[in-house]
Amino acid sequence: MSVRVIYICEDDPHLGSATQQLIKDEGYDCLLFNDAEELDAQCDQQLPDLLLLDNELPGEKGFEIAQRYRQAVPSIRIIMMSVLRQPHHLSQGYASGAMLYLPKPFEPEALIACLHGLFNDHEQQLRLTLKMETHQLQHAKGVIDLTATEAKLLCCLSIRSPNVVEYFEIMEAVGLDLEHSKKTSLEVIISRLRRKLAAVDKSLITISNKQSVGYSISEPLHVMRGMGSN
Repeated sequence: MSVRVIYICEDDPHLGSATQQLIKDEGYDCLLFNDAEELDAQCDQQLPDLLLLDNELPGEKGFEIAQRYRQAVPSIRIIMMSVLRQPHHLSQGYASGAMLYLPKPFEPEALIACLHGLFNDHEQQLRLTLKMETHQLQHAKGVIDLTATEAKLLCCLSIRSPNVVEYFEIMEAVGLDLEHSKKTSLEVIISRLRRKLAAVDKSLITISNKQSVGYSISEPLHVMRGMGSN
């Protein structure tokens, strides 16, 4: 999964640098700008996943920048930060398009919690959905058609994730006869399934083998057992 890009617009060099480093330490890609002109020049090259805007900027104010970008790019995430903390200031911030408003000074933990909360909404949209009724795995770029056996196998691994599911448990879950089927039969199913899953980012789903024990899946799936039900 690609690294999230965050742009900060803050004219206080000390606060801006400290905030930038805090965000980078969380694993995000982060650039710092002093005013709207610098920010616009970078956004012409690449739009960020999130704008972190101070309101009291030289020239165009943060509220105005937020409103302009929200109108041009409705999906963009915006966090406003300002020393202005009266209720009407917060209302103005939200009205300009900010999703969150952080009155200064704020604790570093508060900002990180805001980032995680906003990006988790997006991550949920990227989460893989396993539709048991149609035997399909839905991902960001399309749908993978599975066999009924492959769907049952993924469901079994997802329910137990991140724990390893033993061979005999998987075979029983997918309907392989424990008396007459061999472990190689399961290995063939896994091999075919892995080839189908090659179309999906490995950071979203990986089937691992613990030798002489069983298999596990890297992340649980969103399993839909019926039309629209979990």
